[in-house]
Amino acid sequence: MAKKNKPVAEIPEIEIPEIQLPDIAGFDDGDQEEPMGADAMQEAPKEDLSAVLDGFKERSKRENQRFLDATDSEYWVALCFQTREQKEEFLAKLKLLDLGDKYIDGMEAAKVMGVKLTSRIPEMPKHRPFDREYVDIALDTK
Repeated sequence: MAKKNKPVAEIPEIEIPEIQLPDIAGFDDGDQEEPMGADAMQEAPKEDLSAVLDGFKERSKRENQRFLDATDSEYWVALCFQTREQKEEFLAKLKLLDLGDKYIDGMEAAKVMGVKLTSRIPEMPKHRPFDREYVDIALDTK
């Protein structure tokens, strides 16, 4: 006959109080949304993909415009006079001589002349400074 084990001690039932944990993730139980239905679960990825596709299309438009800005060669004008004196008189009378006598920044000339240009100003590329090591190699200073 097998011997029955006696419990060492009776474990009393303990009532565990409900604990209110702090909202560390930014969610409040009262703010929980209803679970998504099957239709909504299928539409959400489509909406996400549509937003991503729209982003790619917008980026493509900006890149196309940047390419056109970089390759457009019709952004300059040349004025010719019969003599150097005529050219310098013209520039002096328009108060442009301080900007140069051959190559003049059109935006600066417009400011001096009080012309307000309303057309689009393209975003100019940002130049990074030369790497010191590259400059040393180019100048053979080491």
